Amino acid sequence: MLPGQSEITPLQVATAIAGGTIALIVLGIQPVLYGAYVLEGSISPQRLGLLSAVEIAGIAAGSAIGVQLLARWRTQILVLDATALLIAGNLIPVAEGATGLLMLCRLTAGIGGGLLVGI
Repeated sequence: MLPGQSEITPLQVATAIAGGTIALIVLGIQPVLYGAYVLEGSISPQRLGLLSAVEIAGIAAGSAIGVQLLARWRTQILVLDATALLIAGNLIPVAEGATGLLMLCRLTAGIGGGLLVGI
């Protein structure tokens, strides 16, 4: 335990395990969305690699940030905020051909998922 840090409660542990489990499930099904983006014309097949790289960068950044925030924030609040980012990134409608907005949405979803993984 770090100096000045309080003891971890069973509720915090349960919340962290639940949040991490949800994140891993979501991250496992995220690539399924990519085919739908191509079919609806939101992105060309040639840009899928870039889209994936943007999302993976968001996941990596979110994971690192999540580990740091655990020392400062209550676990439950962090899980709620991360889940909100993940949901927002997945639910923002993207018009056909709006590749920049799609990249931003995938980055947002990646950060939210990464925060959950970091927890």
